[in-house]
Amino acid sequence: MKLRSIQGTTLVEVVVGSLLLVSIIGIITLTLAAVFEGYAATQARSAVDQDGQYILARFRYAATQQNLQRLYGQSKPREFAHEDALLINLQEGETDDGGIFLVEGSTNGEYTSPIISLPRPTSVDYFIATTRKPTATSITYQIAVAEASGGSCDQVEYAYVGPGGDDSTFFSQDYFEVPKQSDASTYRNPGSCIRYKSYFNTQTTETPTLQEVVIGRW
Repeated sequence: MKLRSIQGTTLVEVVVGSLLLVSIIGIITLTLAAVFEGYAATQARSAVDQDGQYILARFRYAATQQNLQRLYGQSKPREFAHEDALLINLQEGETDDGGIFLVEGSTNGEYTSPIISLPRPTSVDYFIATTRKPTATSITYQIAVAEASGGSCDQVEYAYVGPGGDDSTFFSQDYFEVPKQSDASTYRNPGSCIRYKSYFNTQTTETPTLQEVVIGRW
């Protein structure tokens, strides 16, 4: 049996060529879709990061900056009342690159942050600190997340925990993931109320310095 030809090309060749063309077009379409999807996701994430949507709280410790700021969603920064923070054997710097550090002659100090009050229960996922820690100095951390009481965080009992989920352990790294569960009965993450403590130590005449803290969600 002879195959019909179309201007010198057999019908089989036409069918095979058409199928190849359709396959190539499909591959190109899927590739372009993946590229554009990845680009769109990158752009969206960048926009989210720039707007601070994932930042629940940011504290900048320098006298020439707005002290103790908070960013939530796309709202404007709100200033915390400084008296809400507790400094023991610590003081704040007076320069652009300043921060919180030990007073002269002290080997240990403790900082308790102001209360971070969120408008709704939120998953608290990460903690990032910017520090200066000369040799033989350290800063460790504990964090507390709790439910609001009567719509307020002011009268809440805060349980400060470390990586072990209790008050006997401490985070020694400047970045850590915030525990979701804890042995402490008053620790609740997700929660609406957040505080943290920083513990300063030096074995020399130099002091560690806490410059900035960012607390956020994924």
